[in-house]
Amino acid sequence: MKILDLSSLKPKRFVIIGEAYGQYQSVINLLFQQMVNFEDIVIFTGNIVHENHQQSIDLMNLIKDTTNIYSVFGQNEFTLCTQFKERGGDFLPLWFRLTQKVPMYIEFLLSLPHMIKISDNLYVVNCGLEPYKPMAQQDPDVTYTIGEYDPNSKFYKFDNPEKKSWYDFKFESGNMIIFSGTRTSAVEVPAGISLYRSIDEPIKCAIINVEHNIINYTFGV
Repeated sequence: MKILDLSSLKPKRFVIIGEAYGQYQSVINLLFQQMVNFEDIVIFTGNIVHENHQQSIDLMNLIKDTTNIYSVFGQNEFTLCTQFKERGGDFLPLWFRLTQKVPMYIEFLLSLPHMIKISDNLYVVNCGLEPYKPMAQQDPDVTYTIGEYDPNSKFYKFDNPEKKSWYDFKFESGNMIIFSGTRTSAVEVPAGISLYRSIDEPIKCAIINVEHNIINYTFGV
């Protein structure tokens, strides 16, 4: 499990962006809308790339080259990296192959952390985590693969007579999880904050005022 600990940093705000899907211009519009600057830290909840959006390259460059912008590793990044490993570059989306820098971008995606810690009890992942399991003991794969309740999933082998999804559980020590890769019908759930959206919906964003410990939500334009 690769955990990036940003809890010692003291930005004015943490701006958490969910499910970017390679929609670079929508992200830029959202950052402009929220007047994000160098005093803020921006964190993406993974799924920064999408096979049908060539601006995924622009979004990767933004994250790779900007010191106060981060992302966790998501399901879409896993899929892209696995395709490259198992089938080679010829089977990647055309927009990716045309960069002629595929190995560099794959290396960048594989370097992304599975989890980002932004305070003593606030964590960012792509899909979710297992309830009842300490952060240090979580399987890295769970962060970008767990979904709604599935009795066949290896991540749902804990005692769960009500067949609840992982996000319906409160976590130990008051830990809150910010995620986007698991479908939910609400933003606020027992486990924390869901920024899930379909690709046709506006980008969701959670803005955390560090000084006053206030969380607001907004939708992109």
